[in-house]
Amino acid sequence: DGDDTLSGGEGDDTLNGGNGADTLRGDNGADVLDGGAGNDALYGGAGNDVLIGGTDGGFDQLFGEDGDDQLTVVSGRVSGGSGDDLLTVSGDTDFVDGGDGNDRLTIGQMFGGIVLGGGGSDQVTITNLSFSGVSAGAGDDQVTITGNSPFGFVSGDSGNDTLDVSTVTGTVQLRGGDGSDTYRVGDTTNQITIDDFRDSTSADLNVVEFAAGIDPVTLQLSRSDASLVVTFANGHTLQINNQFTVGDGSQYGVQEF
Repeated sequence: DGDDTLSGGEGDDTLNGGNGADTLRGDNGADVLDGGAGNDALYGGAGNDVLIGGTDGGFDQLFGEDGDDQLTVVSGRVSGGSGDDLLTVSGDTDFVDGGDGNDRLTIGQMFGGIVLGGGGSDQVTITNLSFSGVSAGAGDDQVTITGNSPFGFVSGDSGNDTLDVSTVTGTVQLRGGDGSDTYRVGDTTNQITIDDFRDSTSADLNVVEFAAGIDPVTLQLSRSDASLVVTFANGHTLQINNQFTVGDGSQYGVQEF
């Protein structure tokens, strides 16, 4: 018990912080770090490590660093570092960063924070995105938001991304960024806004896919300034900004439904 500082050194180590605000460093090797109770800081170091935090009520900080790491925390902040990492936050968090590599991020509740996919082709799944943002980063990413999302923002950034908010309730703003992006939307969301641009000389193709069960015949299309507004049968809306903008590059938002 108490506030401990433990280092693994060379080899495959198992470190358990127990009670208190602990600092655990795996260093080299495939290490297992468990912070235990208290607000702990865990650093995996080199190697394919397993980091476990926040299981006893603490708000922990987990840093996978080098290697293909598995980071699991109930509540806390998580950074995967380099490598193909698996990051799981089952409770509350305000910061998750996959880092470089093809990462998989599974998050229960984001409130007032940011999710960074980092480099690589990442898979991001968030159950509740409240007053928070997602920046998927470079690569061909897949971001899925479910549950309730009051004022959530999702950016695919560069790459051919898929942004799926087809079952979300609340208000969501989507931005695909460079590349050919796919937006999966439904009528459960009060308002979905899409911001995307494509130069007329580009081969990129931005696509909107409607959730199963939505009859295209029931959709109403209208124009609001330079935006296209799609109104669902239940009155909820999808707004595609700058759909009718024609400038030096004849840029517009979505090319296919």
